Amino acid sequence: MSDLMMGIYLMIITVADATFKDMYVLHDYRWRHSHACSIAGVEGTLSSITSTVFIALITVDRFLAVQYPYGEVRFNVRTMVAAVVITWVCGAVAASLPLMPFAQDWVIFSNSGMCLGLPFNEKRLPGWQYSALMFVAVNLLLFIFIGIGQYRIFKIIREKRKRTKKHVNRSNRLSQNQRLQEIAVAKQLSLIVMTNFFCWFPIITMGIVTLSGHDLGQLIYSLSATLILPINSALNPVLYTLPALKKKWDDFRALKREVHKARKSKASVDLTHLEKTLGKKSDTRRMVLLKSKRSTRALRQALLKTKRGTFAESDLKLMYEKVCQHLLVYSRN
Repeated sequence: MSDLMMGIYLMIITVADATFKDMYVLHDYRWRHSHACSIAGVEGTLSSITSTVFIALITVDRFLAVQYPYGEVRFNVRTMVAAVVITWVCGAVAASLPLMPFAQDWVIFSNSGMCLGLPFNEKRLPGWQYSALMFVAVNLLLFIFIGIGQYRIFKIIREKRKRTKKHVNRSNRLSQNQRLQEIAVAKQLSLIVMTNFFCWFPIITMGIVTLSGHDLGQLIYSLSATLILPINSALNPVLYTLPALKKKWDDFRALKREVHKARKSKASVDLTHLEKTLGKKSDTRRMVLLKSKRSTRALRQALLKTKRGTFAESDLKLMYEKVCQHLLVYSRN
């Protein structure tokens, strides 16, 4: 949802760019103080805040899953819903603060044509504390928290790998598979955290540099708002989707192998039963037995050809019925 918010922000900026084109200099002031620019600023700020908070919540959930693999301590559904609702409500309130009556003098969304309150202006304009708090302080603290959580997760995984024995009995095999799944999810989360870190670390660094009194220029502001921040939102759906698709493909291949193994085992049992039955020799049944043995050899060759794709399964079925008929005659005689 937070990535969708960033998409809406980019769509508003794109429509404004296509509308004004080469005449933007004539409409700069009107655009920066318009309702559309304010809405775009709220969308972009809300996306930035909630995205990082959700990653922090996921980090806590993964830490609990790895630390307590048997579910002794875990988020229940009510707790997760409450955390999500609180995050969205607090994020919406924080993103809408520049639009409140007491903040009419703040220069946040109208600071730039990108309508995003990034703290990249060396001038201490009214409301600069808000930009520094939302885009530098909050994100910096959250990423320190996420970094500590990731370090703890990897430390726990490494310790459990050292304690894990090579041979596990059948009773704890399910728990072992569950732990491996939790480790795989933790690795996926680490990749998502890394992309978010490489997105926000430049923003935080440039914000600190600007607050120190250095001017980075409007080009850096535009690149940060239209390139660095959206890359994170564009990559997150891919990072969430690809592992799920890979897991489904692996499950499909495993199921296919099991079906093939089951068919092969059944065919082998049928042929073994035929050979044992035909192995009982008798003088009165020698002719029928000879025909049955020949049919069995032909059936085995047909089965091999069917596996190679050079023999039709319908013909194999007819040949199998023929062998069964010979066995029926053999048993009656």
